[in-house]
Amino acid sequence: MQRELGIGYHAAWLLLQKLRLAMVRPGRDQDKLTGDIEVDESYLGGPTPGGKRGAAPKARWSSLRRRAQGLREELEAVEARSHAHPVVPDAKAQTLLDFVEGTCEQGSTIYTDGLIAYKNLPSRGFKHDANAVSKGNDPAHVVLPAVHRVASLVKRWLLGTHHGGIGAQHVEVYLDEFIFRFNRRQSNARGLLFYRLLQNAVVVKKLDYETLVWSRRGQAGKRRGPQPKPKAKRAPKGRAAMRAPGTS
Repeated sequence: MQRELGIGYHAAWLLLQKLRLAMVRPGRDQDKLTGDIEVDESYLGGPTPGGKRGAAPKARWSSLRRRAQGLREELEAVEARSHAHPVVPDAKAQTLLDFVEGTCEQGSTIYTDGLIAYKNLPSRGFKHDANAVSKGNDPAHVVLPAVHRVASLVKRWLLGTHHGGIGAQHVEVYLDEFIFRFNRRQSNARGLLFYRLLQNAVVVKKLDYETLVWSRRGQAGKRRGPQPKPKAKRAPKGRAAMRAPGTS
């Protein structure tokens, strides 16, 4: 985009980020999944240096076992139309149950693997169908096919399209772009999709560059986003190079 529009890198990056933010339809957070829903955990990124031993990935976006620590986690709740949801900080029972309750309608049937963290789903008003992968003959992608398909596609998209070069602080914005594209993959009206994107762009909250890179998500003071390279100091030439330090 920088080359095509003839603008600076920072301007191109900011434009893309604003378009990604506009890909979230206003009021979408109020929509909840209903019916038969698959829920599972997936990891994005590689192992954190110094973390505990676990199942280390062979590739940067490979899935890891749930026990591997020091990694950023992502949850997807998938219905027939597919739908992904925000990154969560851990895989504790309280976190996972709150995630399901916040994204799924009560009375829905939640399909999970044998993770014990989901055992209290009935107390939250859900029907729970657990299938322990470790005790069966079918692999996880057969037991929960839809959610694993989405997880595989989003990792391949991040690695193939973005070459894995996204900052962890911006991962949800990239997931929003993936959701926008994925949920409309069968649309025959491509021009209408661009029209809807422009509609969203004029009503979403406006953010400037400084807000995105300095204080996004309430973490002020931490520089985020692409940074300009510091200018290198030029070596003195001629007589100036021969002067002793501190002399005029």
